[in-house]
Amino acid sequence: MVVILSGCITTGPTVSKSDMGNLELNVYTSDKETNSCFAEVYVDTIFIGNISSSRPILNLREGEHNIRIELKGHKVYEKKIFIAGEPNHQVLNVLLEK
Repeated sequence: MVVILSGCITTGPTVSKSDMGNLELNVYTSDKETNSCFAEVYVDTIFIGNISSSRPILNLREGEHNIRIELKGHKVYEKKIFIAGEPNHQVLNVLLEK
């Protein structure tokens, strides 16, 4: 019996392509009781999902973006950032306060 498998497997970090750039988003809370995985992430006012410790990297188009993070019971975090594009890997560490 012959089995042919096709597809892509990557074990390393995500790599930017063309005019795209990587933003690694790490969110923490000021209190130990709240799980930051419930935080909602918005890019340019568009909800893109919740925080994921297993996949903290967003692939964004090069240029200026508005990042907003909301978590019930915490102050809203908002920041304008500039994505530099390939081959840069940018990191944004956020501490959400009550």
